[in-house]
Amino acid sequence: MLREIKLEETNRLARKYLSEAKKSLGKKEQFYNALERALHNYLKSKLHIETSEFNKEKINELLTKRSVGARKFRRVCFCFNCL
Repeated sequence: MLREIKLEETNRLARKYLSEAKKSLGKKEQFYNALERALHNYLKSKLHIETSEFNKEKINELLTKRSVGARKFRRVCFCFNCL
């Protein structure tokens, strides 16, 4: 039950930030800031980590434990390197 509530909150925040990004399409800096917040908060919630733990090594470790392939990990890193 608690996990479902957390997931709903995660999805709500992701939609909020993605909506902000969509509204900011003509404003490059605002767009990428909103997109970064959406990705950051979504991954934090899905991987159950705090902002202080949010780094490439920790994300790789958690995704590996969940049997997520290296290709998807590279995609996640690419998204954050571009922001």
